[in-house]
Amino acid sequence: MAMYNTRSASKASLTGADAHSLDPKSELTNQLSSTLENLDDNSTVQGRDAKLLRDATAQAIVKVWTDTCTATALLTRKINEGNNALTEKLNASFSAVEDVMRARPVFLTEEQTANFLIGHLEGVAREKVEVEEPSESDKKSYDAIVAHLKAYFENPQQRYVARQQLSVCHQEQGETCSAFANRVLNLVRAATSGQDSTTQKERQAVTKAQMVEQLLSEAAAEKLMNPTKLAPEGLSLRGRNRRMSEGPAKCYNCGSVPIADSSYARQHDHMYAYS
Repeated sequence: MAMYNTRSASKASLTGADAHSLDPKSELTNQLSSTLENLDDNSTVQGRDAKLLRDATAQAIVKVWTDTCTATALLTRKINEGNNALTEKLNASFSAVEDVMRARPVFLTEEQTANFLIGHLEGVAREKVEVEEPSESDKKSYDAIVAHLKAYFENPQQRYVARQQLSVCHQEQGETCSAFANRVLNLVRAATSGQDSTTQKERQAVTKAQMVEQLLSEAAAEKLMNPTKLAPEGLSLRGRNRRMSEGPAKCYNCGSVPIADSSYARQHDHMYAYS
């Protein structure tokens, strides 16, 4: 009797380490490779076997597609967050360099100012200046470097991402109105780059929010210091409520509810009758 080498036998001959080394993506292809593994090499494939293999293949493809979409969405979110953080850091770097230059007693030339700015740039911003687009003449101009970096980091794609984040921006738990306003201001600057700067610096709403926040904090402190006093224990209003629910008092002699004067006269008539 001839001996046939089956898929199950050949797979069983491999150790766990060898199988893992031969198939590094075993997590994704485990279900597909285990389908019909007990079928002999020279066996006839039935319709149900083909359908089972088709379903396993479809499930494996869907799983790979789902994992790819998830990884792509995560990568997109990280890139957007990194670009926004880089834009905020870039604006802070410009402000810091300008503060240092204003504090220097010696006047700097245009080229020295540009070199001073380049020395304070890091990461992608420095690569954009030293390696990529700007020409040698533009590298010696402070205004040209600033315009080039802003054109790259404040492009329409970055404005679109900033608008999307601004539409879902909300104040976090425990976040002060000042911190929230600064966060919104950075998004507004990124979303409205190239527009009127006076509109971007409008702080009237922030002033009102700070005033309301101060009033709320003072009211909360006052409530903690002077809590509302409760009614003393043992004090009951049931007797008073019962007397009020019973209605006006009735005459003891006749049981009617007359006017006070006539009741008083009738009471005296009864007293005279008994006397």
